[in-house]
Amino acid sequence: MNSTLGAIIVARLDSRRFPGKVLHPLVGHPLLWHVVERCRQVRALDRRIIIATTSRPVDQPIARFAASHDLSVFRGETENVARRLLECARFAGWDAFYRINADSPCLEPGLLDQAADVFDAGEYDLVTNLYPRTFPYGISVELIRTSTFAEAYGRFDRAAHREHATLYLYEHADQFRLQNLINPDFVPTDAPLPRLTVDTPEDLPGVESWLKRRPSLELMPAMGWP
Repeated sequence: MNSTLGAIIVARLDSRRFPGKVLHPLVGHPLLWHVVERCRQVRALDRRIIIATTSRPVDQPIARFAASHDLSVFRGETENVARRLLECARFAGWDAFYRINADSPCLEPGLLDQAADVFDAGEYDLVTNLYPRTFPYGISVELIRTSTFAEAYGRFDRAAHREHATLYLYEHADQFRLQNLINPDFVPTDAPLPRLTVDTPEDLPGVESWLKRRPSLELMPAMGWP
């Protein structure tokens, strides 16, 4: 079975901890540019990428970014991220979608392609590398079957389920066909996993250093550490 997959990049400008971060300059380009360029290297996507932002005026610069980079944009609810994802996936007509965070400029195209292979081979509802997490923060994969997400959405009963769109699936993992990708180089330790995501301005130096050593078109092996 070959499913039609797409990537939904979730983005908004009024982050509480770092306002405007998704368009903040990072190694010569807006942070969001790095996310988009890495998604464009995922073979399984065939450039099916949509930026999902809100319908508020504050996020108009994201829509302008999308237009200037030949990208589709979907505008929906602010706090109900799950509904925004679902409506976007339905609008696009995709069988499944990657949930991509716009603050993760170091995501791994090779790992996303691996997830697509696993997804089709096993007919899973969710292929992830967060259950448990063995890759650095910012190198995340969530490939979600649209029909499964639609069915699960009807059971979301907490605000956290709507904000953290896949939380319900992990809380009820026994009810879904879930497959986790494990990093074979991972060694359990008390030390925290490396951070390659941008939550606050303090995260920028480490991410900038990584990107300078590994530019967006110079991809590391899918299962390697940064």
